[in-house]
Amino acid sequence: MSRINFKKLVQQKWYIEHFDGCPAFTEMTGGGLTLRFYNSKIPYNEVVMGYYRDRQGDWFSLFSEQETNARAIFFLFLKNRKAFVSLNKKWTNDLRKIKAFYFNSFKHNLRVLNNQRLLEWTDNVYNFYRNKISVPGFIDGFILYAGQRFDFLIKKFCRQHKIKNFSKISLILSAPITPSFFKEAQDDLKKIMPFFLKSGYKIGGGLTDFLERDGNKKMQKLIDEHILRFSWIKSSYAGYKEYGIGDVEKEIKELAGRKVPNRKKDTLIKNKTEKEELIKRHGFKPEIIAILRANEAITKIQEERKFYSLTFVALQEKILREISRRTKINKELLLFCRLKEVSAILDGEFDIDELKKRQKSSLFIYQRGEVNDIFTGKIADEFLQKVGDKLKSRQVKEITGIIVSPGKAEGIVKIIKSVKDLAKINQGDILVAGMTRPEHLPGMKKAAAIVTDDGGITCHAAIISRELNKPCIVGTKIATKVLKDGQLVEVDANKGIVRIIK
Repeated sequence: MSRINFKKLVQQKWYIEHFDGCPAFTEMTGGGLTLRFYNSKIPYNEVVMGYYRDRQGDWFSLFSEQETNARAIFFLFLKNRKAFVSLNKKWTNDLRKIKAFYFNSFKHNLRVLNNQRLLEWTDNVYNFYRNKISVPGFIDGFILYAGQRFDFLIKKFCRQHKIKNFSKISLILSAPITPSFFKEAQDDLKKIMPFFLKSGYKIGGGLTDFLERDGNKKMQKLIDEHILRFSWIKSSYAGYKEYGIGDVEKEIKELAGRKVPNRKKDTLIKNKTEKEELIKRHGFKPEIIAILRANEAITKIQEERKFYSLTFVALQEKILREISRRTKINKELLLFCRLKEVSAILDGEFDIDELKKRQKSSLFIYQRGEVNDIFTGKIADEFLQKVGDKLKSRQVKEITGIIVSPGKAEGIVKIIKSVKDLAKINQGDILVAGMTRPEHLPGMKKAAAIVTDDGGITCHAAIISRELNKPCIVGTKIATKVLKDGQLVEVDANKGIVRIIK
């Protein structure tokens, strides 16, 4: 590929998301976002970029492309709903293939393979995730654009029809009707909880010791199956994190103190019923209905795409650990390699100094499904500085955003820029982040409320905050820039306002 026009990139308007991550784990997603989704007419990103330093990154995508992609989704729903249903069906079928491939591959012991077989196994993984499965890249544009558009349309509708409870209507219409992977993991544990109770296991009594002592094979099998099914769930773009027996035991303790809801009163079923009744009661315009239906489908696809991304992370970690063991190259350096470089690294034909440069600071440019170019050092740093958000902290007393989970809470602000920052969150604090990701879940559980700069009605913070029943306001644009650690604030997610108290 030809080198990209760097000066032209600097001049464009970028959306920037800070995250924990390394290029070895994001290349598959970055490549997928720059390809057409199957043979649809939905536009895709011409270019996305990732700036990396140590295990943190900044993800760049063009505002213009995000909006174009979002509008294309609305057009598809308004003009040709069947076309979208067809695309969704193809994705659902591919998801089944991903699950079968991952669950089979994750159990493999790579140590028994010679170098040639290891490379063949690695190529098989890369080829599957890159060529056999297509990544739904339009989701990001929908999340960023649809929330604001939906908010505008509903407010306008309520004004025209003199409806005062705008926030209630907005929340009912945008409520999820399918479970997140977080809820699916909990529901899976709920199914096997009766076996724990019948076996005589006492909550908090040491699950590992109990299984070894009693030799309950049926119970052990159920736990092993659960761990494999959600083996990827704690991973992130920063790497694989093991989900094991200790995590199961911790979650069992949490579930034991909760009352299992009556299926007839299940939140998701309630959401769907209330939504359909509201739609029937009011004559919403076609674009509002299109956003709602797209929201329902895309919320589900968004969760499923996490499975694609994080299962690749889990398998890539296996590969890099084994290569590190064989070559004696520090795995932290391997986190900055490209997929096509793995073979040369394993054969000892790659300049490791290049990985050291990338580790210090690097800008990976993804285009046409692959890494188009890599800039390191001063050039990469200057790019981040030039296109980075220049918004200076300013004195404000209130911040407004999109309500995605109602309620009111008061607490101390904790700004979360990296997963490392989660350690500073205490019970009852207010979690403030650019955008939440799956790895933020432990902090979200502790927080009294959640506030983000970005996101919309289908974003991660929206989905999880509702399941945790915690107040949440997204799309504030400036929360992480004007709020500071230690400030006392009130999050009024009934009105969409964050007030600085002290």
